[in-house]
Amino acid sequence: MRGAGLAHVSSVLRLELLRLARDRRAFVLSVILPMALFPLLFLGLDRIGRRATESVQSKSLRVAADLEALPLGVHDFVLRTLNEPGLDLVLVERADLDPGASAALLADDRDPFAAVLLAAASEEGAPPIEVAFDASRPDGREAARRIQTALEELRATLSLERVTDRLEIDPAGAFVPSPADLASDVDRAGRGLGALLPLILCMVLVSGASYAALGAFCEEREGGTVETLLVQPVSTRVLALGKAGAVLVAALSALVGNGASFLACVSLGLAEGRGLEAGFGLGRLALALALFLPTAIALTAILCFVAARARSFREGQHYVLPVLLFASLLAAPSTQDTLVTDGVLALVPITGPTLVLRDALSGTLEARPALLAAVSSLALALLLLRHISSALDPERLFRGREHRPGDEAGRALRLAFGSVFVVYAVGGALQARALVPGLLATLFGFLALPALLHGRGMARRFGASTVRVLGLGRPRTSHLLGALLLAPALATFSHELFELQRSLLPLPSGMESGELTEALGSLSPLALVLLFALAPGICEELFFRGAVLAGLRRDLAPTRVVLWQALLFGAVHASLYRFLPTAVIGGLLAMLALSSRRLWPSILLHTGYNAILVLDLMESGAWKAAPVAVPWILAFVGVALLVLVPPPGGRRPHTTKGTLRARGAAKSAS
Repeated sequence: MRGAGLAHVSSVLRLELLRLARDRRAFVLSVILPMALFPLLFLGLDRIGRRATESVQSKSLRVAADLEALPLGVHDFVLRTLNEPGLDLVLVERADLDPGASAALLADDRDPFAAVLLAAASEEGAPPIEVAFDASRPDGREAARRIQTALEELRATLSLERVTDRLEIDPAGAFVPSPADLASDVDRAGRGLGALLPLILCMVLVSGASYAALGAFCEEREGGTVETLLVQPVSTRVLALGKAGAVLVAALSALVGNGASFLACVSLGLAEGRGLEAGFGLGRLALALALFLPTAIALTAILCFVAARARSFREGQHYVLPVLLFASLLAAPSTQDTLVTDGVLALVPITGPTLVLRDALSGTLEARPALLAAVSSLALALLLLRHISSALDPERLFRGREHRPGDEAGRALRLAFGSVFVVYAVGGALQARALVPGLLATLFGFLALPALLHGRGMARRFGASTVRVLGLGRPRTSHLLGALLLAPALATFSHELFELQRSLLPLPSGMESGELTEALGSLSPLALVLLFALAPGICEELFFRGAVLAGLRRDLAPTRVVLWQALLFGAVHASLYRFLPTAVIGGLLAMLALSSRRLWPSILLHTGYNAILVLDLMESGAWKAAPVAVPWILAFVGVALLVLVPPPGGRRPHTTKGTLRARGAAKSAS
């Protein structure tokens, strides 16, 4: 994009900025008002906290005490010690030690006690002292704290006196450490700042950019002014870049203004009570903000993507809160200073960049995670910008709700991502409670059932049968045999891939033996094959190579279909440490389903592959005793059967995105 393209982008950017500048109320609420709230927030919290502390600590707390069970000398010593730290001891007669009697003393309507102190009778050694208090009352918590502190100091004093009387010195005195913090003021300030600033920046950026994104996309679409842009002789990519650039400028304005207000509060010492110290390094801060810029671009792209997909301003407003919660959730790990930023975490959007920002402020930044985080954020932004430009397609906006190129692929991807999330959130919890029922509920309830419902919906939209849409028609016998012959080679190949990934990304300790291994002793071999081989082979194939692939292949080229299948199949297994082999298997199964035009060969290959893994875990896999070349010879025969025998209906060229658009145009003309 050179010359005229850049000029068009700058024109759209300038137009959007002028339109945003005219909306002064939104600018004040999103940028100016939060800047004034930070000083008020810190001053208010400090004053409220100081007043609450003073009101409790300055009060003398009444404590009911019965210490008659203590020896005489110890009894008087304990009473003198406890009367010093603001405790008004009221001696009571021997009280019953059950909780009801103590609760009655604490709940007296006229003059309740803050705590009840009782020395229980004991035949051996010193009797234990019990403290009863109501943790829901501030005076109860404060009384318990004062009593515990006084008794611990008393215990330490008595122990030291006894040891010193016998040995004349304290032999443990040499083991009392004298801590010396050698960290510089900049390191301490950066550590405190890094635990809070990344989360605040993400929240401020999303809130500041949301009004600009809604105005640039939803408001124009609802007001009908977007048509004047779409009829101009510029590409939708230019419009998407210009609008996203304007949203980014608004987001950075909010970020700079609110960040300056927050840092000013820290520099003036208003936030010292919150664990934030003044004296942070400006050089580190500048580096951290520069590293956060790709994250700002990615968050802006997410908001623009959501706003561009919304059909109205009201719908776009509903999406802002989930985006804010999503960004806050991914940024939350940066508040844990014990979490180490490795290469895997750095690749996670928002999480990796916020961890890098934390490390830059605390002085522990490493170059490799910083580079990976920047690349991950920019790649996400570019991917979303591409989808934003497709959302601005005039044909998509003007042709109403009839089928458009990309609709079925979009539905399939939404189905896939939604089901993957449900499998993570609900299926994982169910399997943690009870493995076998949880696994069956996940496979049949969260994969097979949505697949059948989605296939039925596609069948209605296209006037076909559900069996045909999901590829459940009668397959070639040679294709079934070829798929079955591929299973041993696929198991061998996936094992090598797993070893390769484990060499690059070792499994954490404790993950080598999973729940499947633990279940082997309680289930019969037939039950294991049915549960861990046949059920996943049917349900997962029905979902991924059935419903999801049916939607993807109507709008996408075969290469993109296979790539999406690999990504989704690797993600649904919820293991980063086994992602590579499962993703490759998902891609291979998708290729098999595309070439055979039926789902049954993929089901058979998937089931056979899982059965080999189950037998391997049972240490009864006979295929391992065969020569090394046997799986590959069988695979060669299987590939020959799949390639040489044509699929049902004969060979015909694959429907591509271009031909689909041509068919859609012809249908509209007719």
